[in-house]
Amino acid sequence: QLLALTKNSNDGDGSAQVTEDTQKQYSPPPLDSLHGQWSAKSGGGTIKLKIDKANKFIWSYDDGKKPFRMEGEASMDDGLLVLSGDESQIVAAIQMKDEATLNFIVAGGTDGDPGIDFKKS
Repeated sequence: QLLALTKNSNDGDGSAQVTEDTQKQYSPPPLDSLHGQWSAKSGGGTIKLKIDKANKFIWSYDDGKKPFRMEGEASMDDGLLVLSGDESQIVAAIQMKDEATLNFIVAGGTDGDPGIDFKKS
């Protein structure tokens, strides 16, 4: 499931792909505004993201068949949210739609990808 969410998330050398148009309009929130618990529906399952005040995160996905869990360090790099685990990494452009809605677009995804809307719980 994670592979489907992060497919094409970098250009092969670990650097995120962000278009010039995206960079001009993109204004990410500070990492500390993401502290807390978030949830979203995606691919027939539920994603939960928790980022604590030490910037440690837990990402879990459960579709009722094969749950997935990843944990590690959350950081910002060139305006992108980077969730680094022991064996994998998720890189995303993020934007607050309102105080309780976080839009999460995996870097390197298809043009026009609306992303995933997480709700703060």
